[in-house]
Amino acid sequence: MTKSLALAHAADGIRVNCVCPGFVETRHVEHGGAASRASCSACRPRSSRASARRRCRWGAMERTEDVANVIGFLASSESGYMTGQALSVDGGLVMH
Repeated sequence: MTKSLALAHAADGIRVNCVCPGFVETRHVEHGGAASRASCSACRPRSSRASARRRCRWGAMERTEDVANVIGFLASSESGYMTGQALSVDGGLVMH
């Protein structure tokens, strides 16, 4: 969808990119939110927070700031010639 939209709107000067976050540590996760664990592609639905951390290549789950920094980059002029990209911001989870 990202590439199709980017192609459709390139002539209008509209850039289309998407951010694909991994398992982000939030208050919901800290309190054992089953919905967060169930939607995590790197974890089994009933796995623990510690198990999720072990699967992360950096040794810790990502923070909301990690995702926000990438979104900030995409919104800035520094990414002005970038379109049609899906950026994985997951600490390497998709590499296994």
